[in-house]
Amino acid sequence: FTPVITRNAVANFVGLEATEICSKTFFDVFVLMGGCGSTLCLLLALLFFSKRKSNIRLSKLAIFPMIFNINEIMVFGLPIILNSYMFIPFLLTPIVNYLISYCAMVAGFVPVPIAEVNWTTPILIGGYLATNSIRGTILQIFNLIVGMFIYMPFVKKYDLAMQKKSNIYMTMLINKVKQTAKVLTALSVGG
Repeated sequence: FTPVITRNAVANFVGLEATEICSKTFFDVFVLMGGCGSTLCLLLALLFFSKRKSNIRLSKLAIFPMIFNINEIMVFGLPIILNSYMFIPFLLTPIVNYLISYCAMVAGFVPVPIAEVNWTTPILIGGYLATNSIRGTILQIFNLIVGMFIYMPFVKKYDLAMQKKSNIYMTMLINKVKQTAKVLTALSVGG
């Protein structure tokens, strides 16, 4: 991927049109926003659509590192790994971001990346630096919104499943307490 961005930079420097779309910068800046699985989209979906306090707390804790594409807090804190509810959007969101970004660049709506951008460059700044255009930032915002809505139904389903699981555990706990109370009452009456 590195020679691709160099060819684009040279073409831009000599006044030619940059044509190589798929570069490391393209993937880091427009596809994998927030890290693998485009998890910045998941973070937004949790903040806007989750009703579970634990998910909202996790999201608030993960915001700062995820702006710099460091998503371990989210990936292992939710957890995403082996999470049947997050598997589909974790794979689907980067694919959709790729297709949107690629088509936007092929159609000429957004310039092709002409500069190498470090993978830890914050979101929105990276889009501008990569393309030398505000349209790069706008594409990132568009991809974030689309990705957030891809994650949304899965976040809601995950919330519901976790609530049902909590209810089951609470019912089990109440039954255990009742059983223990009966045993203690029987022992105190009989003793």
